Amino acid sequence: EYTYKDWPRIDFHYNGEFLFGRLPSGRYLTYYKPSVKDKEITKHDGDTFTIRNAVHYMGNNQKASGPSWQEISAHGGLTAENVTQAICRDILWHGLEQAEADQGLEVIGDVYDEIMTLSNGVDEYALNRLISYMTSRAPWLGDTFYLGADGYMKPRYRKD
Repeated sequence: EYTYKDWPRIDFHYNGEFLFGRLPSGRYLTYYKPSVKDKEITKHDGDTFTIRNAVHYMGNNQKASGPSWQEISAHGGLTAENVTQAICRDILWHGLEQAEADQGLEVIGDVYDEIMTLSNGVDEYALNRLISYMTSRAPWLGDTFYLGADGYMKPRYRKD
């Protein structure tokens, strides 16, 4: 069982134009022109309700058919998703830096939660080293976060 005390805090501060969320890695999530105001929601049946004190910010609406710069409501689920994805990206980056330092691996890309490398065909330990890099703990990451990785060696890339 985990408690709030098991995790480093996400500290938020506001400077008048941006809301910054400092991640455990020290990197920041940044929200432009944040504001706090009520948001009215219309349900599928036409009924409406109001979320009081919702956080809004300016950003590119990913749900629009093209680029759409507008005010976005940062409901709790969206904020949690942003923080989770950012922390996981920082964990992967830690492993990626180690893989790039390995002379036996040539990092050629990364896709979301995967690192793609080239190795000579005779290095039977290349995959094990890559997995160990991807599951190594960054200094800022506590020991209560489960890390796991898997991989494969093939001549062509496929989404695993």
